[in-house]
Parts: sequence; structure tokens; C-alpha cells
Amino acid sequence: TAGLIVEELKQGRKTVVAQTGHTTFEVVGKYEDAAWAQPVVLYATGGRVKQYPELTADGALVLRLGYSGMEPSLTEVLKQKRQRVTIITSDHDTRPEYKVPDDYTPVIDTGWAFGDACVQIEGYPIRVFPPSGVMQMVAYEAVNVEVLARLANEK
Repeated sequence: TAGLIVEELKQGRKTVVAQTGHTTFEVVGKYEDAAWAQPVVLYATGGRVKQYPELTADGALVLRLGYSGMEPSLTEVLKQKRQRVTIITSDHDTRPEYKVPDDYTPVIDTGWAFGDACVQIEGYPIRVFPPSGVMQMVAYEAVNVEVLARLANEK
């Protein structure tokens, strides 16, 4: 994944980071990764899908930060844009339609079981401890550090 991102940057293009998650919105593209990342929020519902085609280039390299598998509606959006996709996600073994397409490569598996933000705390209005967000950030930062190291080695 880091190699693809570095090659994209050599061509003068940032990598779209199509993010969905509990923790990434205040981090992706805000620090050192701004050198290579174009953050775009992409959810399967609402206006985030409608604005995605306007915010991203046809044929762009996309690093998808997902939950479990790949939402079929989002797969179609990326396909229409002819975008090349690498993905950070986990399996969604309860819904076969969420299988990650074979041409999404590489796939970085976060390894958490389906069922997110599932811990309730008495008196607290939302469920907490989202393993997806924690594992997304670990994997994303691993990619980021590798990209930055490769860029530094080329100087």
C-alpha cells in the first residue's frame, strides 16, 4: 500500500483516503500525512455518497478505511469513478454481499470480529469501545509511517 501511495505522489497526485469510522475524522490528512493524503468522508448513506464523485478524481488511487468488508453501494461508486482501491477493513462473514472485490489490492485486514461499538455503560447514551476505529488507526498509521519513511529515503 505504501508503495502505491509513493508512486501516486511521484505522479503529482495525492491518494484519496475514503474514510468511515469512529476516530479517523480528526486525524486523517491533518498532520504529516497531509503530504500524501486527501481525506474524504464516505458513508453508504446520505449526502456523503452524493458529494464523493465531486470531491475525487476519476482513476484516483483510493485507500479505503472501512468497517467490515465493503458496502456494495460504495463499491459501485468507486467502480463508476474507475478508481484503484486498496482497503483497510475486516471480514464481514455474516453478509456475503460485503465481500471485498478481488481487484482491491492490497487488503489490510484489521482482524476484529464483526460487531462494533458494542459495550454499554449504564447512564451513557452511546455504545463505546469501537474496535474498528482503534484498528483502523493502527493500520492507517503503519501505512503513513511507511510512506513517510520511503519519501524521506528518496530525498
